[in-house]
Amino acid sequence: MSYSKDFEHEGERLRVTAKSKGEDLYQVMVGDRVLELRATVLPDGRLAIEHDGQHFEAAASRTANNNLHVRLGNQTYVLTAHVAASSGVRTASGDGMILAPMTGTILKIGVTKGDAVSAGQTVAVLTAMKMEHKLLAGIDGTVVEVFEEEGVAVDQGTVILKIEA
Repeated sequence: MSYSKDFEHEGERLRVTAKSKGEDLYQVMVGDRVLELRATVLPDGRLAIEHDGQHFEAAASRTANNNLHVRLGNQTYVLTAHVAASSGVRTASGDGMILAPMTGTILKIGVTKGDAVSAGQTVAVLTAMKMEHKLLAGIDGTVVEVFEEEGVAVDQGTVILKIEA
């Protein structure tokens, strides 16, 4: 299991990624912070979390305006889904950002950091609704960052990689 989503928190973009390390062990990255923890689902749907010998209970709920309220211990965090400026087309915009055009799973990343790419070149493939969607470079340039990896579930608007002219 792997999960990645971009949020807005206190005016800043925040990427949250969770990767299963087997059984109830997880690696969770919140921005630049990496956490190793144990998590189990309680009968009422909350999570029991153990991190560095401390125990927490966590719960999350969506509001009517699609904000995510995360209650961790005695603190509540309000996260808003990060919506990238995108027309939903499968090619990168002129700024070289490759975005997920819809919620799906990354089937293939066809480039690595440092690769030269041409406009129209397939740089990644996303599966959604039992179909494969080729994500194309919108500009000629160099891949400067790959943010996601194969097998990761992403939401619409998630930045997958960045190309600079």
